[in-house]
Amino acid sequence: VELERQHAQGKQVASDVRVIQPYREYGEMESYDPRSLIRVIKALRHKSQRAFDGGQFEHSVTLALVLADRLELPGGRFDLAPYYRHEFRDGSISSGVLWHMAYGIHGTPIFRLPDFAGKGSLEGHLDSFGLFVDAARPFPGPGMIVLDRIQAGRTCLGLANDAFSVDGDWSVDDTREVLSAICDHWNDGENSQNCNLACAASVIERPADEADRLRGRLAVDTVTGVEPHLIGTAEAERRMSVRTREGVAPEALLTSDELAARVGLKTRQSVHDWLKRGRIVGWRGAKRSYVFPEDQFDERGRPLEGLDRVVGLFSDGYAAWAWLTTELASLDGSTPLRLLADGEIDRVAKAAEGDRQGDFA
Repeated sequence: VELERQHAQGKQVASDVRVIQPYREYGEMESYDPRSLIRVIKALRHKSQRAFDGGQFEHSVTLALVLADRLELPGGRFDLAPYYRHEFRDGSISSGVLWHMAYGIHGTPIFRLPDFAGKGSLEGHLDSFGLFVDAARPFPGPGMIVLDRIQAGRTCLGLANDAFSVDGDWSVDDTREVLSAICDHWNDGENSQNCNLACAASVIERPADEADRLRGRLAVDTVTGVEPHLIGTAEAERRMSVRTREGVAPEALLTSDELAARVGLKTRQSVHDWLKRGRIVGWRGAKRSYVFPEDQFDERGRPLEGLDRVVGLFSDGYAAWAWLTTELASLDGSTPLRLLADGEIDRVAKAAEGDRQGDFA
């Protein structure tokens, strides 16, 4: 419309710029983060909850249908997996937005591509339950089909509602069979299709015993356009619990009980009291329990002095730890954690405040 208006005014060259932001709420400006995966997950849940109600499913077994042409699904078919890996970003892990829309639970960690190498990829944690696991609002259908537009046309993605059944007439196995017949790719809450998602890039002939092994509970390890690989669930949990920057050894991470025993606290609740007050750094690991880097304590087991002046400046403990363990030009190539151990608290606090305000000198 704008180009036609300019043409009608007699302009020989017409131009216009528009930004497509399908997940930005009306009137929202500065707070909008176009790369947020949590926002995508919440928006997909909200739109689905508004679009579907029990009356649409009461006459027969009916699958919900979603047209995602106008929405951005960042991972394509890999959004059906809980997590997938990017080779081109130092093996960074991203969360699959469709899987977490359906099966993610309160407190689930969500990972996205980091802004730059070495920055933590944990965006935050879900604060609600997915469509198919929300006991307070059970989804009325056996599953969902999502149609997404890709360069070659459309792709059909399916999600099975493991909690849906009709006594004697329909089971979750029926849902899986239908999705397998209709969809290009699908998954369920048990993540049973991870192997198929990872191997979808090409047809691979494998011995029968190898195929049986791969059908186990494996995590997707893939990058778009490249022959995918598989990693075991334990390896995926390890990668999500620690930083994996090249050339940096993973930190020793303590559980709440281990930390309480190490520093002489009576209960792990005391540990979480420290965490709430910003005295220590911690974040939820892959198993949803908190982990705490060992290097934030001095030789006597006490938290490094000055942590409380830094931790509260960051959105979460993972982001704070990534900053604390990064060599900064503003600190003459030293890490903030090293300087805190040397007692340079004011210098580190000033650097943290400067980074928060956008001063990366």
